[in-house]
Amino acid sequence: MLMLAVFADHKVYVHGTMATPFVLLDALMKHGKSAKLKNVQLIHLHLEGKCDWNGPEYEGRVIVC
Repeated sequence: MLMLAVFADHKVYVHGTMATPFVLLDALMKHGKSAKLKNVQLIHLHLEGKCDWNGPEYEGRVIVC
């Protein structure tokens, strides 16, 4: 079982380019919805691939820096 220790107002550094951890990001987005998290900041330089957290359902939940 995956235990997530991300709560509201946390900052999460995401490694980018070809090493973007999409499995972890997908799990984080599911956790964010179910836990109704707000103001989680994803900090990164450059990501490759899909970025589902840019959708309207994540507005106010995920902030990309």
